[in-house]
Amino acid sequence: SAGFTLDADGSFVELPVRRHTEDPAISFGEPEQSEPLGVVYPVTLEEPRPERLVVRDVAKGEWRMEVDPRYGGTRVYPDGLEFTEDALETYTIQQDDPLSARTRSDWRIRLHRPEMAWDVEIETRSEIAADEQDFITSNEVICKEGGEIVFHRTWEKRIPRTAG
Repeated sequence: SAGFTLDADGSFVELPVRRHTEDPAISFGEPEQSEPLGVVYPVTLEEPRPERLVVRDVAKGEWRMEVDPRYGGTRVYPDGLEFTEDALETYTIQQDDPLSARTRSDWRIRLHRPEMAWDVEIETRSEIAADEQDFITSNEVICKEGGEIVFHRTWEKRIPRTAG
């Protein structure tokens, strides 16, 4: 019979098994897709950041890794929309101090339509750290329209370290 049975007490899902011989007429045509959108990626003279950069500061006893996830760059859509995205993730730790570990993620996204005098930008920063009692997250978001800040918020949350 078609369908399935869910037994919440037993925490399992029982699904019927399809037997190929029962329905050999099922076939699928060739996959379809639309024509490419015609997005343009402007050439830039800027040297790209390394995808991964590991720095050891011997004097400070600090390790830092910077990761560029390469989501970024600028692309221009056929309707004139310019979409720019940049991201950088940074991980740091002091030698011999596990509680000094930090991660930070910085993002910037800009949507720009020059012919319509339309320009919006969003910047975010998120950080995670820990002390002996808590995990600590801090975040910031800045929204701009035409270069002017229209929204800005920062917040922090402490999450108790309850395991082990």
